[in-house]
Amino acid sequence: MEMTLRTTACTRRRFGPALLCCALVALAGAGLAGCAPGPITLVAPPPDVSPKINFDTSAINSAGLQGPPGGQVSVSYEFCIPGTPQAIAEVQRIDPTVHCTAGSRGRIGCTPAQALCIGDTHQATWMKVLNDLAALPYIERIDRSYFE
Repeated sequence: MEMTLRTTACTRRRFGPALLCCALVALAGAGLAGCAPGPITLVAPPPDVSPKINFDTSAINSAGLQGPPGGQVSVSYEFCIPGTPQAIAEVQRIDPTVHCTAGSRGRIGCTPAQALCIGDTHQATWMKVLNDLAALPYIERIDRSYFE
């Protein structure tokens, strides 16, 4: 099991359980070197996240948004599927936010025979939607989409 170390002024760092204790001792002994002092909270990753989902979902709230109050945004994600009308219809039944484009590579690197699909977490059942998509055998991974 992986644990996430969060501080109010530092970036998140991931530690395996064996390193977690050592990391906490090192941080306490170093006085959080290079970081402003702040409370430390250990948060386990959600247990229901498919290993095919390759981005951090822990900061996304129940409305599918993340960020500070007044500045919350949804998280877009992308994945590749076979470029068939049947596959496109199946993922759109699972996720009504999904738009698929055949022949587009995206950052994820879809092949010419695949369709690039981009969805959004701003929906009530966003975690179930992501896990249902990840359960499809033809989806290899789901990455965050940055629209660069």
